[in-house]
Amino acid sequence: MSREHLDELLGQASAMDRAPAKVALLEEAVRECDTLGDAELAFDVRQELISEATHCGYYEKALVAFTWCLAEYDRNPTVCHPYRLLWQYKWIAGHLPRFVEVSREQITSMQDDMERRYQQMGFSLRPVEMQRSENAIIMGDLAAAEQSHSAWQSLPRDGLADCPACEEDLHIEFLIFADRDAKATKAFGKLLKKNLTCSDVPQRTYGKVIRSQMRLNRSDDARQTCQTGYPLARNNAMFLSQVSEYLLYHVRERDASAGSRMLERHLAWALTTTDASAKLRFCVAVGLLCELLTKQDATCKLRLPREFPLFSDDGVYETAKLHDWFAQQADNLTARFNERNGNDYYTKLMRESQELAKV
Repeated sequence: MSREHLDELLGQASAMDRAPAKVALLEEAVRECDTLGDAELAFDVRQELISEATHCGYYEKALVAFTWCLAEYDRNPTVCHPYRLLWQYKWIAGHLPRFVEVSREQITSMQDDMERRYQQMGFSLRPVEMQRSENAIIMGDLAAAEQSHSAWQSLPRDGLADCPACEEDLHIEFLIFADRDAKATKAFGKLLKKNLTCSDVPQRTYGKVIRSQMRLNRSDDARQTCQTGYPLARNNAMFLSQVSEYLLYHVRERDASAGSRMLERHLAWALTTTDASAKLRFCVAVGLLCELLTKQDATCKLRLPREFPLFSDDGVYETAKLHDWFAQQADNLTARFNERNGNDYYTKLMRESQELAKV
């Protein structure tokens, strides 16, 4: 352990594009900082780790690093300007409900703490209400989502407001969640026409609006959305939920080959992610794919990762057994989310996916 080694790690990380390998290097750099006792640099490196981990889908790594930074800032407010910490708070608060083991009380507590800090610094509560709306969507609470959605859009923008692309993306997600599919698809068209973009939009928006297009039986639109949106999502694990919607679309179209290729490519993401809501969506879609495969043959040939509990060396799988495994995963997660959220939203979501796949 040495400062030279730390500098080498940071140099390697700075030269890399956003990728899981960069996250791993930053994690190693954090451990090196802690060993050397350099708290100020440990804070800065963790700030970078939070950003990279969030945008690579490693939300649990971002949460751990952010919790440390928040505690360090409370102990020593001179360690950084609070602006960056408050900006990252939006990412953390927005992903907390995706951890099924996190209680509603803990989620509410973090939202309230975020609000308190924004108020203390004199910033608009627009981002706070935006995150409350997103959290309510994840937890299937329509009344709370509507209330926060209205509050969010009525509050002024300032330096901590999300970019217009991110705001419009969440507005579209709210419309989809509220079953306002025609409005959602219209808003999506405006987003594209205005060329509202950022690092994650419209990549994630395509994979949301395709559900509205399927609900409205707009097959041509859904096909175009899948053809355009999937290539934008297929290389980043943070888009696992969106990939799941594309997989569901292929099941709906009875394209087992395309669905199987997605299963092969993205199962490793689902096995390792701590985003339980994304894993649930993926397992539901794969379960429906397996139903389709079962109708074609009792077995299928797939290249699945060795970490998969049913891994087969020869790549031959019984489709019924595959279906049962993924269905059990989906059922277990659905029950846990319903218990945590205090509603049956995820049961309804699973049933809707089943109905969409039957067309």
